[in-house]
Amino acid sequence: MVAAEYRSGAAGWRGRDMVEDALDLLTWVLKEGPRKGLDPRKVVVMGGSAGAHVGLLASLIANKAAKDKVVKGVVARYGAVGNLTAAHKEHASRVPRGLGELLSTLQPGASSSSRVRGWDEKVALEHIAGGGKSLEAELAYLSPVTHVGPWAPPTVVLHSTQDEFYSSRHVADFTSAMHQAKRPLLAIEPRLHSHGCDIGSTAPFQLTKYALVGLLRAVKAGNE
Repeated sequence: MVAAEYRSGAAGWRGRDMVEDALDLLTWVLKEGPRKGLDPRKVVVMGGSAGAHVGLLASLIANKAAKDKVVKGVVARYGAVGNLTAAHKEHASRVPRGLGELLSTLQPGASSSSRVRGWDEKVALEHIAGGGKSLEAELAYLSPVTHVGPWAPPTVVLHSTQDEFYSSRHVADFTSAMHQAKRPLLAIEPRLHSHGCDIGSTAPFQLTKYALVGLLRAVKAGNE
């Protein structure tokens, strides 16, 4: 297993910087993997939140550019996996509504900052795209659905219908693109859960674990 970091948006970097780092990592795994006991023919990428977006996007781009699929499977957990252009136009401002935050409002002594965390998906997308005249083009490039095709790896997507950061529309967009490309996809959409819904011993965690084990077994056996 390889655990890696990438330049983050919180530090001022843009989406292309993050994807570039992920692509560099895949190149490293292919080149240096055998020396580390890794099989470069059986690469599975997993990420959560921004890591899900970056990992999935890099996997699609790498597979599209390669003669053979570089990535054999992806597990994308609660990330922006859909059409970022559409999401930017649709979501001007959103307020968290996940179960965790709803329950926190009932806790005695809960501070206002813990009750409500303002989140503007539109601003977040503009930040990773870099803004400017090329905003629409950048959002298109950073949209995983733009890069879906016959090369897309089998993918597991976990995304709560009440995710307070990224709309469940992302799942619908990605599902549609994968179905059109006739590529394997398992979308897990639990209700009454918030962002990070698989952290801890939760039902989404158990479902994701089950799906991940199945995907790893399929990749190891050389099956899709």
